[in-house]
Amino acid sequence: MKHCLGLTKAAPEGDVLPADIAFLEDRVLIMEDNPQLYGTQFHMVNHHSEPFPIVDFAHVDERRARVGLEDFAANQARIRTLYDA
Repeated sequence: MKHCLGLTKAAPEGDVLPADIAFLEDRVLIMEDNPQLYGTQFHMVNHHSEPFPIVDFAHVDERRARVGLEDFAANQARIRTLYDA
């Protein structure tokens, strides 16, 4: 995944959606025990969807907007509706 992240970041503009890169980047960060940048990765804690740690949470929506993702609160609500018990 880390190798693919490098390839997607190096791809010509327009070949890979920025949102797809954000999802992959968060996944790689989480796998390396680092906080994520975009808040795309969740896990279950006591039957409740919780995001993995997010770096500089106060600015997560700014980062999400730059790559074309909806705001964090809307995404979290959707995730919880889909997956929480």
